[in-house]
Amino acid sequence: MIRSEVKVLMAQMTVKQGRRITYDVLHENTGLARSTLAALATGQSKMVSLETLDLLCKFFDCKVGDILAYVPDDAQSDA
Repeated sequence: MIRSEVKVLMAQMTVKQGRRITYDVLHENTGLARSTLAALATGQSKMVSLETLDLLCKFFDCKVGDILAYVPDDAQSDA
């Protein structure tokens, strides 16, 4: 399965910048809908566009692999 790491990135940036990074902050800086951000962050999203990934990579200054992680299905049951 593919797991979103958006919440992890938000938490890391919160610590790094000393200000809380919320969906509102992401929305203001990327233009992405809050519902899109929430669905992606909570793993409810079924599809993610390249444009969305591009905007998030720019905001977090990261690579696509930092936003999405592959977790083998058998490892999912161990978590």
